[in-house]
Amino acid sequence: MRNAPFRWILTWIKACRILCLAVVMASGAMGLSRAAEIEMMTRSGAIHRFSAEIMRTPEETARGLMFRTELDQDAAMVFVFEPPQPVQFWMRNTLIPLDMIFIDAAGVIQKIVTRLDTQSDQVTQVKQAIAWVVEINAGEAERRFIEAGDRFQIVAPSSGQ
Repeated sequence: MRNAPFRWILTWIKACRILCLAVVMASGAMGLSRAAEIEMMTRSGAIHRFSAEIMRTPEETARGLMFRTELDQDAAMVFVFEPPQPVQFWMRNTLIPLDMIFIDAAGVIQKIVTRLDTQSDQVTQVKQAIAWVVEINAGEAERRFIEAGDRFQIVAPSSGQ
């Protein structure tokens, strides 16, 4: 029973993450902001916050960051997969080198792939069930010491849009 308070806190955190995601998803369905603030929390305790665009529809997911020429250092794009599923991404028509961060339904980073090969049709595939993929500028994950096993969460819809 010593772990009971810890389990309660984890349950509360999961419920808050689900609620935040529901708010973000609902706001997009109502035609409101598709922006959100996300956090990557390293095992050492560092928290890295990004302003993110949330991609929900198949059309948004297919387009992603194609044809864009820049991405702010603290910006990200988040792809939502409901239900979680194996995923594959490429760099077709993507002009920006990217870190692709693959995250499971529990919010745990499973894999990070740096893609410097812009405009490539080579596929990056993850066979396990993935709930989110976050794309940030190439090298940002390494620079911020973000690694597999770290945690991800959508904090809140962005107030900037």
